[in-house]
Amino acid sequence: MLARQTPVMIMQPWKQVPPGTNGGITAMGTAWSGVGGLLMGLTQILMDAVSGYAPLNVQATLVFATAC
Repeated sequence: MLARQTPVMIMQPWKQVPPGTNGGITAMGTAWSGVGGLLMGLTQILMDAVSGYAPLNVQATLVFATAC
């Protein structure tokens, strides 16, 4: 709904759709979703450090959280 660019269908990226359509994505929205995942991964690492757990691999945790 807030997109300034025209969204495309996630399963048919050649097809433009109106803002607010289910399955419509933009590059900016996808990038911000990755930033949100990265922040969640950083929060997990911070909480593990505070609680005394050592993460096995910090880089893998951040990449996995960002991808999710």
